Amino acid sequence: MIMHHASASIPVLLTLATTASAGGGHVKSDGASPAPLESELSLDSDSALALIGTDEAVAPRTRVVQQPKLWNVTVKATSYASADFADIDDELEVSRLGVDVGHTLLGQGGVWSLRIGGEQSKYETSNAVFDDADEFGFGATYFRPGSSWSWFATLNANSGTSEGADFGESFYFEGGAGFVYAFSKDLQLGLGIVGRNELEDDVSFSPIPMIEWAITEHGHIGTVRSSDPSLGFTYNFTDHCDGYIQLQMQQRQYRVDDDVLAHAAFIDEETGVRIGGIYRSDAGLQAELFLGATDRRLSIDVDGDEIADEDIDTAGFVGASLSFAF
Repeated sequence: MIMHHASASIPVLLTLATTASAGGGHVKSDGASPAPLESELSLDSDSALALIGTDEAVAPRTRVVQQPKLWNVTVKATSYASADFADIDDELEVSRLGVDVGHTLLGQGGVWSLRIGGEQSKYETSNAVFDDADEFGFGATYFRPGSSWSWFATLNANSGTSEGADFGESFYFEGGAGFVYAFSKDLQLGLGIVGRNELEDDVSFSPIPMIEWAITEHGHIGTVRSSDPSLGFTYNFTDHCDGYIQLQMQQRQYRVDDDVLAHAAFIDEETGVRIGGIYRSDAGLQAELFLGATDRRLSIDVDGDEIADEDIDTAGFVGASLSFAF
């Protein structure tokens, strides 16, 4: 949710676009197939779920929706255990605290999702080019559902700064689009593409394959609706409680202070696995606890060239998030 992932738009694409047609998520509805949009858009009204369904379902039920504005506020904290550098005699310990605010609008036959978020990260090591780094991002995504085909588009602006770095030179932009096709109420497949400019590198493009597959009444392969949406497996224990296992793939980039290193960007990439549990109340409160292990790669780019990189040994992490929809 908070805009600091491998692509800030990817979580939005995953939580919106992979929920086309009449089934597929992990929140059960009326004791039948899972209803796809409740958790990821924080739509707590059952009538709002009709936005993702067949055309026959959308038309009559969307007239019932009386909430033109929906808000969601999320706070998340993550702490990583100390891990050794692969090639130098040093250790790295990382912690993060983030806040995200989302606003959902229902209109033009689809769903608008507007988001703004920020995060502070602390890097504790004797060889760091900085100790603290901040991220800020905002963006919008539009999702248009259909009986079989659905499509989406997104645009985001993000900023990453280390201590003393120029905020005005820290922005990079992301955009993406794609489609989803519903083969049945239990299986949807799609493909998107996301492009962005790097702080000190060329524009890059990444394909985003998408799948939503309800393999059993309670089990679901596809987008995990965690505080960091990603591909994984979700199990519905009750209408209010889920357990999940997912991939942990994130990237952050920060502008470095010119007095430390001119025209430079610091890149932090994570790849790992995460497990967690999510509790949702009828009042709109959602609490999540998670843990996992991840490998990390740090690098520094100057004027488009990578001048240094370092692998970090596998580190465990724990975290929690709390969100409230109103």
